[in-house]
Amino acid sequence: IETTEDLFHLAYQSGLIVEDDAHIFWNHVTGFHLDYAADQKKLFELLKKWKKQLEHEVRGESAVKWLTDNEYACLIFQGSQVLIQKAGGPAAWDVLTTKERTCR
Repeated sequence: IETTEDLFHLAYQSGLIVEDDAHIFWNHVTGFHLDYAADQKKLFELLKKWKKQLEHEVRGESAVKWLTDNEYACLIFQGSQVLIQKAGGPAAWDVLTTKERTCR
């Protein structure tokens, strides 16, 4: 998302808003006369943070697509080993419920 217009079109295409909502959308996102207001600065920072997160996710997904099956299996294994160690080791991992394991 490069512009507020891109944000509107994304929301419109997703069905969250209709074309008639454009005026309301612009007022909420950009402010009517108060683009310098603290809440608008906060929204800008939140959108910037969200954009950065999405860019990281896209790069990660793209990188995973290029992995061989063996490389992918190694990646999953290494990730699971990190989770087990963060839980306190294999014994502590075994004590966790399925829900607790999934949340980690």
